[in-house]
Amino acid sequence: MTTPLSTIARRVGALATLVLLASCTQLPLQAADNATPPPCPEGHYALRTQTLDVTLPAPFGQAHVATLAGDQLALDVTSTSWTLSGSQHLSVSGQSPFGTLDGDLGATVHADGSWTETSPGAIDFTAGHLTGTGTFTGSVGGLAITRSGSLADLGLAATFGFSGSANFTCGGSPDLALTFSSPSITLQFDRK
Repeated sequence: MTTPLSTIARRVGALATLVLLASCTQLPLQAADNATPPPCPEGHYALRTQTLDVTLPAPFGQAHVATLAGDQLALDVTSTSWTLSGSQHLSVSGQSPFGTLDGDLGATVHADGSWTETSPGAIDFTAGHLTGTGTFTGSVGGLAITRSGSLADLGLAATFGFSGSANFTCGGSPDLALTFSSPSITLQFDRK
């Protein structure tokens, strides 16, 4: 025969068992920093790789520019704007009117602007402000040269001041890829 007292005792026993099991088991909790990321291309990114070919002004001439290890460029994209900031080291090589060109260029940059998605996989970037400097150290035609100036003076304004149309892909690895056709620049970013 079941009495009200035995029913209460069974319920208290069942509740005590659940409390003991819960205390032995870690319940998964989603931390605030594991929130769902915003829709791509929005987000905070760190540069993974960059490839570009640009024409630098005399005395440099036609040069191939490649990134070196240690880049610290960050891209922040909101629903309508973008900001690129940080530092980058570039290897510069090619031919100039004065002979073979070879050296390194260290640059610091802060650029911003706006963007709109024009079709799936295509973005139009508009450059706003660009500040930054660079120093080229190397040789031209076998003669040592050091040249410092603004990014515009060194022919790198279009490299860092995103302007024009770019194709983009999101997700996977990298988290964001941008490809500009003029100048020819491909950037791959990992989400921070």
